[in-house]
Amino acid sequence: MALVLPGSSTVVRSVGDVVHWSLSTVAFAVTLPARLEALLFSVERLVARINQIADNADRVVIGAAAVTVRAETLVEAVEQTSDIAGQLLEIYEPIALQLAPLAARFADDLSEAEVSAAIKLIDQLPELTDRVTAVLPILGTLDSVSPEIHELLGWSRTCVRRSSSARLPLFPQAGRSQAGLIRPSSRWFRLAS
Repeated sequence: MALVLPGSSTVVRSVGDVVHWSLSTVAFAVTLPARLEALLFSVERLVARINQIADNADRVVIGAAAVTVRAETLVEAVEQTSDIAGQLLEIYEPIALQLAPLAARFADDLSEAEVSAAIKLIDQLPELTDRVTAVLPILGTLDSVSPEIHELLGWSRTCVRRSSSARLPLFPQAGRSQAGLIRPSSRWFRLAS
């Protein structure tokens, strides 16, 4: 096999290409530190941004965990409230169904004047309570005096019957004695029996 040698123009062209490539490589190698520095600066900014995003994500995760805890607490409270409401409905539903027609009738028949009167009565309840509290001890003593009152009423009925049949005044005139006691007057009537 024979060896073919390239021509001088091919060699010159090849050497020119190698020189051009060498110069391009040297130019690239010269700019490489500045480019690497810019790349490192960008990477550092990117890492700082990633760290900031990670910190924000941590805060979001912590906040989400707190919201989850509050939501769980709220759900428990709502469940308890729902259970209580269910129990109250079980207790009061029959009563409400029974009273609904009466409440509707009450609302239909209630006038504005009656509502105003009820409000006035409620406003006077403290005074009414005080007065009733003052009267209750007196009412408690009625048991001990009721036989005397009953006897007095019987006597007054007898007097009324007798005076109306005799057509005389009910009670004779009375005067005062020297000691200040009441004494019968000198006029006595004859009562018809």
